[in-house]
Amino acid sequence: MINYKISKAILLLFSAAGWMASATADTADAMCEVRKGGDVKEGRSGACDFSQRQGHVQMDLRNGETWDLKPTNHANEYRDQKGNKVKRSFEGDAQVYKWDNKKIIVTFRNAYQDDRYRHDNSQSHDSTPHGQTPPELRYLVDGRYVGGEVADEMGRRGYHSIRDQVSGSDVYSYYQGHGNCVTVRLDRERHVRSIVAGPEFDCQRGSSSQPGSAASDAGKDWYPRLVGAASDGAANQLKVNGFHKVDTFDSGRNASGTVWYNRSNSQCLQVISVNGRVDSAVDIKTHPKCR
Repeated sequence: MINYKISKAILLLFSAAGWMASATADTADAMCEVRKGGDVKEGRSGACDFSQRQGHVQMDLRNGETWDLKPTNHANEYRDQKGNKVKRSFEGDAQVYKWDNKKIIVTFRNAYQDDRYRHDNSQSHDSTPHGQTPPELRYLVDGRYVGGEVADEMGRRGYHSIRDQVSGSDVYSYYQGHGNCVTVRLDRERHVRSIVAGPEFDCQRGSSSQPGSAASDAGKDWYPRLVGAASDGAANQLKVNGFHKVDTFDSGRNASGTVWYNRSNSQCLQVISVNGRVDSAVDIKTHPKCR
């Protein structure tokens, strides 16, 4: 009888150990980007703990905030601990959890993101040799960020925009930061195809240095990179560049239009979004509300 009780106790102990191992098996280090109203919430965004067990999802954010998501009877639909509906979608390697008033973009660590984490925790930066990609920016090349979202990421990494040039269907954006002048090449869909460090001369405003075409009007031809960006990210980038929204209108099924005006340079832009992404961005020169 005693041996039976001991054996049973040992069996329960090993069962508990096995349960604990399985409970932690789906926990991973991740990057959680919290967006609300198109703005990135810096205090909440950053390295986070992400776990998934039997369909339940838990996210522990950098500010101590925790979100527990319970699956419903519908695929990719959850309820948080407050009973709010949350929908999950996928963007490349990222998982996007969307509430009515915010969303959390979860990206899991890989080689490029490790560079990003090291950048976040580092207080010093060495200049990068010409022709090479700064380590803290490698994750952007061929990554999931598009158009205005790229500019947001560059700003968060400590780089400020200098000017933009258009060459055929590509946009070349010049940024300066951490002792580097870097050129970001965006393709037709406004995905990042390359980021390379270059000479300081490239970051001089109004420079005639160019990637195969005449230099654009410095400071006013940056907007083509908005095409392909998420609408909320594009709106945030427009605000960063001194624009304010002056008009909105419907533009067909699943499409909407906005007009933006910058008083400092009298530029008037029209942005059309389809299914939550910027389809076109055009300098329309004049509009009754652009004044």
